[in-house]
Amino acid sequence: MRKFISAIFILTVFACAAAAAQADLAYDSNVLELTGLFHPQAIRLTSPPADVALPSGAAGDPGYGVIPLNGQGFPVLLYRDGDTVNLYVRLSGDGDFVPVAWTKVYTSGQHVAMFSLDVSYISGREPYALIAVWDPAYPTVLVYFRGGYRTGKVVLGDTEYKIAVLDENTDGRYDDRKNGTLFIDTDRDGELLTSRDSHERFNLSEPFNIGGTVYAVKSISADGAHIVIEESDTYVPEKLPLEVGFPAPDFSGTTAEGKEIALSKLKGKIVLLDFWAGWCAPCLHELPNVKKIAADYAADLIVIGINLDRSEAEFERAVAENGLDYPQVFDGSDGKIAALYRVTAIPMSYLIDRDGKIVGKDLRGDALRQAVEGLVHPEG
Repeated sequence: MRKFISAIFILTVFACAAAAAQADLAYDSNVLELTGLFHPQAIRLTSPPADVALPSGAAGDPGYGVIPLNGQGFPVLLYRDGDTVNLYVRLSGDGDFVPVAWTKVYTSGQHVAMFSLDVSYISGREPYALIAVWDPAYPTVLVYFRGGYRTGKVVLGDTEYKIAVLDENTDGRYDDRKNGTLFIDTDRDGELLTSRDSHERFNLSEPFNIGGTVYAVKSISADGAHIVIEESDTYVPEKLPLEVGFPAPDFSGTTAEGKEIALSKLKGKIVLLDFWAGWCAPCLHELPNVKKIAADYAADLIVIGINLDRSEAEFERAVAENGLDYPQVFDGSDGKIAALYRVTAIPMSYLIDRDGKIVGKDLRGDALRQAVEGLVHPEG
């Protein structure tokens, strides 16, 4: 009987292991080729401690700070000598300071440097690229963020996907999943779409849906070199593409007049979705432009306001106070339509052509009017 139970246990463990996908991830030191989005970190520069061995021949007054990565400290020195600014770094955390050349110096005086630190993990030493920025407007602060990422391929189901993992808070640890990003080439076009509202962008701690199957990151090593992904029992909807050229996700709602409206039933018309709220000053500033466009192109364009006020009473008051006579749908502060379109800041607009495809997003002012004009009169 014990042998039988043991056999069942072994088969169960094997089945669970087989359901998990594992991948080894290589290090790429040029994150700017992947994305320009980053979460800046900063250290304050003060007088160096008395026991710090300063580099010989360095001129000017030094500012000293320590960049923390994976529990280790990487000291930096920034010397200012008139208009000359020099950066020195202990690239391995110990040893001597070495000069680091500025990659770019802007006319504003802002200095940018790229360098790689040698970080120790249980598995050994791994490179960790950084991008550092010094601004003369804040002379005692050095801003920095991750300059590299991990990349590879993983098989989910029967399909291989290109992936990338980023350590977003630049603490030198990829296993801090709440502060990491996972990109997956879900549409398998060979490119990772890295915009903030990308359908291929996920937090490392959140489950994600690909083709109806939900997955989640089970584990990732501290150095980011190995990742395990498994199927999840937590259901989340599949992220739909929201880029120009893709079909606009369908939705339905009830307008302020009590009429049902559905995007899928507006094919043949140009549609403008305007996400706004009565408490949002930039939204109120843009509303006159939207109202004028709605009136000027009423024969070809349907404008739908998607309101994100906190209550229906606030919504009704905002509509009345601003004299909005085009359709308005109350979505609320945590509405399904805003979630579907991954709206994280307002005002936000989506311009949709007669075939139901997104042709513009986050357009305002003259740019919005010109885009509408181009759809209404494509011949120019």
